[in-house]
Amino acid sequence: MNKGNVKKSKFNKETSMWKVWTERIAAIIVAILLWQLLAMKLDQKLLLAAPVDVAKSLGVLVKSHEFYSAVAYSMGRILFGLLIGAAVGTACALLAGRWHFMEVFFWPYFSAMKATPVASVVILCLVWLSSRRLSVFIVFLVVTPVIYTNILAGIKNLDLKMKDMARVFGINGLRRLLYVYLPELKTYIIAAFTLATGMAFKAGIAAEVIGTPGGSVGKMLYNAKVYLETPELFAWTLVIIGLSVVVEQVILGLVKWMFAGLQRHVVGGKICKENSCNGHHNEIKGDGVDAIGAAIDLSNVCFSYNKGVDGELINDLSLHIPAGDRVCIMAPSGTGKTTLLNLITGGLKPDGGSISFEAKRCNDNDCLKKKATYKESGHEHVDISMVFQEDRLCNEYTAAYNIELGLKRHSRSGLEDIRKNLEQVGMEESLFTDVKELSGGMKRRVAIVRAVMSPSRVLILDEPFASLDEELKDRTAEYIIENLNGRTLVVVSHDEKDAERLNARILPNLIQP
Repeated sequence: MNKGNVKKSKFNKETSMWKVWTERIAAIIVAILLWQLLAMKLDQKLLLAAPVDVAKSLGVLVKSHEFYSAVAYSMGRILFGLLIGAAVGTACALLAGRWHFMEVFFWPYFSAMKATPVASVVILCLVWLSSRRLSVFIVFLVVTPVIYTNILAGIKNLDLKMKDMARVFGINGLRRLLYVYLPELKTYIIAAFTLATGMAFKAGIAAEVIGTPGGSVGKMLYNAKVYLETPELFAWTLVIIGLSVVVEQVILGLVKWMFAGLQRHVVGGKICKENSCNGHHNEIKGDGVDAIGAAIDLSNVCFSYNKGVDGELINDLSLHIPAGDRVCIMAPSGTGKTTLLNLITGGLKPDGGSISFEAKRCNDNDCLKKKATYKESGHEHVDISMVFQEDRLCNEYTAAYNIELGLKRHSRSGLEDIRKNLEQVGMEESLFTDVKELSGGMKRRVAIVRAVMSPSRVLILDEPFASLDEELKDRTAEYIIENLNGRTLVVVSHDEKDAERLNARILPNLIQP
């Protein structure tokens, strides 16, 4: 993205923000006017204090030392309970999302926490806890199930295809959690903390009103009610609302800052913004030796999605693809082409037969062979990079981020490397554009660059030129060939021209319909 587009995008965001806040302020003014009219109509100060009287009472409160002491007391305990509840709720959601038996184990506890009225819990807890600790515990009880439920819902709705993408590109462990799953959980995390913050203040203040610990906001509210100081009661209520809104905005700001940080830090280094990255280059090699392609051997492979119910989708398939070869698999839709690719990458395990790889690594002294096969315990294979039928990109982040993320753990890439590769496919100005703002054809080219730049011995392309016009197909094919570097190329396509563009030999009728 050039500087002009960056400035324009920033201006549009700032304009949109000003519009939102202008609308909100206007709504608040209308609400205050309606409140004033209703108070004048009712003319009962004891029942409904007018905004002017509330403002006067608030002015008196903010001048007193007790006001700030009470706010600090209640804020500290509410935020502490919120912090503990968020930590426990998040940890439990991660455990439940990973193991189903943990979800079953947690179910009665979180169900009880959600269903029990706050007032009942407060009264019961007064038997066990002092009034000064009560608000912390109540906030914890209210917040934890909210955080747990929302984050667990997000985990359950994670795109399994993104999980498969992460597996193929070697994005494992903490990196997968941070850079693949968290972006998809962003909406759920924001919703969880928005709800939790509001409920934390409601529950915390309610606990203080019932427990009446000295020096708290809840005690001040209780005293205002007892002495029939309605304007003061309304003033304290506005203070609570204001504090809740401020804390909510701060927390949301921290969450957004966290996600922005994830976009800046990828793999072993930093994703460079604008022109701040200098001298950070990448060599696409494997283990310090020149990498060449890996041979692929399929022997009597069988596979069915419903074993023993439906017929086999792939039946007794044997195939040898020499190292460095370029092949194109062609067959009608629904005959198992993508399934075959998933078997090769290890996303699926064959019902019968075997799939093996033979990789050769050469330096000046000797050549070594490495063979990897399917085993009962799982699938081991040489490095593979892939363009999927779907682009499988992190939509919340930039094109540069997605490409950097696709590189193997031992690899480093700089801004200039990524820019050069994008330039070869006509997308150098989209370096810092969020993927969600790109067209289908542009997303496709980002996915191709990610796969090509990733150090691998086998490059797999599933309908690689979908959404591209003829000119872009030719240009992108040239880019792939120029950067193939001896890798084995496996292409799936409906179009014979794709095979021609990539100089790949066609394997017709490999999979029988």
